[in-house]
Amino acid sequence: MSIRRTKTRRTEASDYYSYRLVDTYRTASGVRQRTLCNLGNGFVIAPEQWKALTQRIEQIVLGRQDMLPP
Repeated sequence: MSIRRTKTRRTEASDYYSYRLVDTYRTASGVRQRTLCNLGNGFVIAPEQWKALTQRIEQIVLGRQDMLPP
């Protein structure tokens, strides 16, 4: 699971981006990604914290518990 920044459109003045929570998986044709959740263009969490966020989401989805609180 990871967060991906995707360019959604471009104007003469600036580019617009959207953020998506994606899951990566392997098929016979190669590696694919599927969007699990569109986080929108107002996603304000710093990129340094994305890995910790996606790990926590994965723990919640899979029902795992840490020994120490997040």
